Amino acid sequence: MMQDFEEKEIIIVDDGSDDADLAQYDEIFAQYNVASANHAPITVSRLMRRAAGHGPSFVRNHGVSLAQGQYVCFLDDDDYWTDPTYLRQAHQSLASKQGVDLYYSNQAAYYQDGTRCEETIWIEDLIEKRQYYPTKDRQVYETSAADLLQSGGFAHLNCSIFRRDFFISIGGMDEHIRYESDRDLYLRAIDQAQHILYDPHIYSWHNIPDHTQKNNTSTRVSILEKKVFQLRTYNKGILYGRHPEVIASCRHGKSIQLKVIAEELAQQGDYPKAFAYAWQALADGFNVKWLAYTVYLGIRKCVPTKKAIPIGEGGTAK
Repeated sequence: MMQDFEEKEIIIVDDGSDDADLAQYDEIFAQYNVASANHAPITVSRLMRRAAGHGPSFVRNHGVSLAQGQYVCFLDDDDYWTDPTYLRQAHQSLASKQGVDLYYSNQAAYYQDGTRCEETIWIEDLIEKRQYYPTKDRQVYETSAADLLQSGGFAHLNCSIFRRDFFISIGGMDEHIRYESDRDLYLRAIDQAQHILYDPHIYSWHNIPDHTQKNNTSTRVSILEKKVFQLRTYNKGILYGRHPEVIASCRHGKSIQLKVIAEELAQQGDYPKAFAYAWQALADGFNVKWLAYTVYLGIRKCVPTKKAIPIGEGGTAK
């Protein structure tokens, strides 16, 4: 709402907020004065309540379906854009080029105590790796899938702008993925985009989820469930990817997730399944150390485990 760019529309998709939150939202909308000609129009779409909600992918796809503009961008409800000129700067860059499919920028991440995370999470490391340095005149850089994949992360949706027709053409967000669906979208988008721009400046504040809470997408999904969703992302990239760099990145990512699954299952004592996933990981990421671990799991799965013997009512084992 604080963005100084006037040619925008605001679409809010409410996926099952409780009555107390709805009352607060209505108060905010009233203060914003939707009917005023001095403000961008707000469209509020309230989805039918479901026990687990509709999921972030469905919500965002629904929002895009309501959008009228040429470009669409996203903002999580617990994050915000720190620079009120962000949309105006992006519009100027997009208008100066022809047929831009994607526009990426950076954001800073903060823990719950307000401390900034100094680790690379998204694509901010491209500044050094590709020498995409921020400039006073807000220079943007033309980039590619190969260049973007030199980063150790992926672009967060808060810092992603899509040409709407392009977003729809690649199928939007995968509604079957409820964890890191933005990574899946990122890989498919950079794989199919013809024209990508990168702005190295920081425009957004991201609040890192509190992992002690269970009320957000990142924390209410179990470790193994997360890995299943991530495997879907990487399998799609391997199967449908166009660029060799995208396929290679997905093979590497798949291997990592298979290894994590194997280690998690081993900790749970399920050595047969752990061995099966460890063996799969070898195909996509062979190394001697992992081979040794796989052999170890193979041996452990052959060792019979002791089972508890039920005790009868009289206290005698049967």
